[in-house]
Amino acid sequence: YAKETIEKMLGVTIEPELTDWKAKFNKVYFLEDNQVLKRIAPPFIPEREDYYANTDSGLTPRSERPPDYFIFYWDGEIRRGGGGYGSGKNPLKSILRYILNINQYEYEGPEGLLEIDVPGDWIIRNNTSEEQKLKALESILTNEIRRNIRFVKRTVECKAIIASGSFHYHKLPEAQNEQYVLMFTGDFIERGGGGVSAGTVHSFLETFGDLVNMPVIDETEPPTQIRIPLKYDRSVYIYKIEDSVERGQKLTKLIDNISRQTDLRFEVEMRPVEKWFVTEDNQ
Repeated sequence: YAKETIEKMLGVTIEPELTDWKAKFNKVYFLEDNQVLKRIAPPFIPEREDYYANTDSGLTPRSERPPDYFIFYWDGEIRRGGGGYGSGKNPLKSILRYILNINQYEYEGPEGLLEIDVPGDWIIRNNTSEEQKLKALESILTNEIRRNIRFVKRTVECKAIIASGSFHYHKLPEAQNEQYVLMFTGDFIERGGGGVSAGTVHSFLETFGDLVNMPVIDETEPPTQIRIPLKYDRSVYIYKIEDSVERGQKLTKLIDNISRQTDLRFEVEMRPVEKWFVTEDNQ
C-alpha cells in the first residue's frame, strides 16, 4: 500500500529492485554478447548457495547442499539446465557428454586427456553449433587449465548400426503396459531402469546409439514425428562388456527386442562416420 501511495504522489512507477544476492549472482553468471561457453571455477561465490536455496534446483531428492556443478543456458538471461553430484571432480569426458551433449561414440581420445579434471559451473549459449562450443572449450582449457587440448573432426570407418524400415509400435506379448518400447538384452524386465521420451524416430535412434555407445545411421522411412516413450535396464550397456563375442550376442538380442516392438530393421556393418578426436598440442 505504501508503495502505491508513493507512486501516485510522484507520478512514477517504482520498479522492484533485485534482491542483493541475485544482483551479485547475475554479475558472475552471465554470458557476454560474443561468448558461447563460460566456466565458473571454484571456489564459488556465496550467492551460489542463495540461488540454490531460493530457486527450483531440478534435483530430486533435493539435497541440503548445492550440487558439485550447475549447467545453465543463456538466451539473454540465465536458465537452469541441470546439475549433479559426484566425487567433486568433473572429468573432460563428462563435460563433452553432459555439458555439450556430445554422445560417447562421437568422440575418442587418450584416457589421460579425457580424465582431466575441469571442475566448475557451466553456462552455454545453446543455439550455437557443436564446432563453436568445442572451439570455446579449447580456449577455456588453454587459458584456465593450461592444457592445449584440441578437438579435430575426422571421417573414419567403424562399426555402425544401420536402421531402416518404418516405425510401427507393437506391444510385447509378455508386457503389461502398452505405452513403452522396452529395451533389454537379458530376461524380460518391465519395471525399474531408466526412461526417456523421444519426439522423432531419429531422436529414438540417437538414444539407442548412446545407450550402446555405437553410431546409428538413420535410413528409416516416414513418419518422423512420433512420441516414443522407452524404458531400458542396465543390460543395454553392452559397451561395458569386454568380451567381443558376448558383446555381439547381447547386441543381437537387443536389436531383436527393439525390432519386435517397432518393425524397424537393423544391420551392423562398417560405415564412414564423423568423429571428434581429442588431442593435445604440446608445443
